[in-house]
Amino acid sequence: MIYDRKFIGAGEVIIAKSPSVIWTVLGSCITVVFYSPMHKTAIFSHAQLPENNKQGVKCHTNCIHPCYTVDKSEPSLKYVSCSINYMIEMAAKENFIKNKTKVLLFGGASMFGFTMTTQTVGTQNYEMARKYLKDNGLHIDFEDVGGTQGRKIIFDTQFGEFTLTYTNA
Repeated sequence: MIYDRKFIGAGEVIIAKSPSVIWTVLGSCITVVFYSPMHKTAIFSHAQLPENNKQGVKCHTNCIHPCYTVDKSEPSLKYVSCSINYMIEMAAKENFIKNKTKVLLFGGASMFGFTMTTQTVGTQNYEMARKYLKDNGLHIDFEDVGGTQGRKIIFDTQFGEFTLTYTNA
């Protein structure tokens, strides 16, 4: 079987149908994976920051027009809230069934040796992801977040399996 291999960089969301292998490397960034076993399809994100906070407006609570459809001057999928919102729309278009979609969450490391009492970008990223997923009725089936090491994630859409390795990125 020939696999389509895809690397996902920061600020990207991709959809991969079977047979594909998707991979990324994370530090403080977050990857969220939606996987439909029925479709053997994954939607994969790599976000850098919790949310777009322009002019003090929190986009996850005031999202009338998602910024990824309006503001093309800025790569808005780099925000956890925007990327998950976009993934939810993609999942609906692909006919994912919400209660049968597997949700995986990775990343959010504190890469610069801050103490656990410090609210790092990594911590903010995974807390935003948890909140946004919960607010949208999505249950996290697996998560590996936090810590002080980076992660390399490799996801196989054919079997819905992943390999996780820790790095000193």
